[in-house]
Amino acid sequence: LPLSGVIPNQWSTLSDLNSLDLHQSSLSGTVPTGLGLLQKLVFLDLGRNSFSGTIPSELGMCLQLYAIDMRWNSLTGSLPQELETVGQRSSREGDLLILYNDGLCG
Repeated sequence: LPLSGVIPNQWSTLSDLNSLDLHQSSLSGTVPTGLGLLQKLVFLDLGRNSFSGTIPSELGMCLQLYAIDMRWNSLTGSLPQELETVGQRSSREGDLLILYNDGLCG
């Protein structure tokens, strides 16, 4: 079944989660700050949803995170400084940060 609505706050307790692919899931609301508690997260795809607001700086606490896709949402503001090194955090080929087609600045 396709997901819709908002990402539940309870997901921040999934401490062993290392990959979260919610691409094109009809999700909305803001990107939860609690995702920053997922210390083992390496891959995050929230692309093609209806997220709005800013990208939470708390995602910078996911020190193993090397791939983020948040394209095709309605995000605004600047990329948090804590996430500027996402594509440089490991020696893995293909480290990436995809944010285009949003209202981001800076």
